[in-house]
Amino acid sequence: MSKKIAIIGTGQMGSVLATRLACAGFDCKLVGTAPPMTAAVVAKKIQAEFAGSRVSDAGSVGNAVKGADIVLSCLPNSNILKEVVKSAVVSGNLTPGAAWLDATSGNPSDSRDIADQLSRQGGLKFVDCAVSGGPAGAAKGILTSMVGGDKTALSAGSLPMEVLKSFSKKVVHVGPVGSGHAVKAMNNAMLASNLWATSEALAVLVKMGADPAVALSAINASSGRNWVSMQRFPDNILTGKFDYGFAMKLLAKDINTAVGMLPKDQQPLMNSENIPYLRYAAQLTSEAAAREPDADHTEIARIVENNMGVSIRGDSNICNLDAMSGNVKAFEGTRYLTPEIKMCVFDMAGTVIDEGGIVYDTLKNTMNANNIPFTDHEFDAWHGANKVEVIRHFHKQSLGGSFSAADETYVQDVYAQFQAGIKAAYFSDDSPITAIPGAVSVFRALRAQGIKVCLNTGYPREIADKLIEKMGFGPYIDGSCVSEEAGMGRPAPYMIQNLMRQMEVMDVKQVAKFGDTVRDMEEGLYSGSALKIGVLSGADDEETLKKAGATHVLPSVVALLKELNQAQAHNTTHSHSPYAHLEYTREVPSHLRRIA
Repeated sequence: MSKKIAIIGTGQMGSVLATRLACAGFDCKLVGTAPPMTAAVVAKKIQAEFAGSRVSDAGSVGNAVKGADIVLSCLPNSNILKEVVKSAVVSGNLTPGAAWLDATSGNPSDSRDIADQLSRQGGLKFVDCAVSGGPAGAAKGILTSMVGGDKTALSAGSLPMEVLKSFSKKVVHVGPVGSGHAVKAMNNAMLASNLWATSEALAVLVKMGADPAVALSAINASSGRNWVSMQRFPDNILTGKFDYGFAMKLLAKDINTAVGMLPKDQQPLMNSENIPYLRYAAQLTSEAAAREPDADHTEIARIVENNMGVSIRGDSNICNLDAMSGNVKAFEGTRYLTPEIKMCVFDMAGTVIDEGGIVYDTLKNTMNANNIPFTDHEFDAWHGANKVEVIRHFHKQSLGGSFSAADETYVQDVYAQFQAGIKAAYFSDDSPITAIPGAVSVFRALRAQGIKVCLNTGYPREIADKLIEKMGFGPYIDGSCVSEEAGMGRPAPYMIQNLMRQMEVMDVKQVAKFGDTVRDMEEGLYSGSALKIGVLSGADDEETLKKAGATHVLPSVVALLKELNQAQAHNTTHSHSPYAHLEYTREVPSHLRRIA
């Protein structure tokens, strides 16, 4: 027997929650509050997209709650919720013992009153489950639900918890009824404060001559970073889209709830002397909402731009490769990551990790300590290669070409010494290695456009995984491959091919390879990758990378940020492809027709 749920409120968030619940197998009865046709439209849309889903327009609150095991409300404010609850009680159709989950960003005091009313007049348990993550997070099922109410109603495996888990990655019980709404209100007060502060900071930096995208990437690798700088700016502000999906008037409502949530006898504590920053943020946000109530809350950045007379996004942020790398030519305003690119493969050390050349110093020192000779010129040709292959090559060279099983044992012993040395250098408490500033922002921007982000490396898996964890890359990449898993390191194409299988990318013309060495570029060439993009943050220089077949050379991966932040806006206003000047070729230059 299917579980019945009444969903009241089918706006931007409510409609997505309805979709998640219908797909989870619930029998959903929908009712909107304004306009009346919304619920019918949402129901038809879900039915069209997900055949077999049980979802329908109930027509009224009374019809929706009739026989419902769960009532889920997601409304603009608590005043509307009060009217809905009144209609539900008057209908006489509420199911005693059912739970009412309220995903409205409500007023904590009102929530307690509503909980008392539903308990007395309907026999229902009320749970305030404020959510954070926006419609996009809801669609992916990764919301955070901040829950207030009877904890026993939210036990593992309970029906209310099953509902919450259908759209939440994290469910946190924060206290009694009203606590969820209180935490959400204060969360959004902090969001507003951070949005004003980050916008102002970037506007001042632009006045000082700083590039806002580059400045933001540095901040996001430093102590001043916050969720606004790491998510709202890269995804919704620098793009010029201002499209997160949360209205200014709702943010103003929440921050005013936050500064007024204490009981009346304690409200004098919430004055401008005790909480000056929250009070001022509330004032600014309320004034913005009075002027543009339905504007997205990210438009705060545009207000700051206008006040300061600067642009922290838009045309001024279009990537100009000629200005950035000196010799790489590109038409102004065009993009080199074409719409066809589906996967980007990044080398690790020197490309997305700044480790100051520790890997090469450690490898050289280890081979010197074991009497394996080489010249610097010979060694440089092996930048980016599997390290055991480097040791084997030079040891075999020192033996005049002969190589026995005992020699391989010696190579493996030297390789083990190298691994021990690199672990000590990379993972000690005082290790200097850091992520290249802006790397995570680039990963996020790529994934926001539906492009898979992968890492590959000549490190063994244990070291690669520890680096990914230390750099905090895990949540922002889709996959990784080390040379030992592919059977051969760079410049062989097998790591890229392995990642193509993992990501289900069928055509190498949909792959872009990024790296700081000749072997990275050769790997891209041998795999047939459409783009081979060199970066100057690591081992090899621009001329060397271009000779190796680089289609583009950038100062670092952060130079992609402005490109990515403008790409979608550009594509939506140009029906023709802006990439015609970039020619794809599988042909490998004659001087690279070998796999060393």
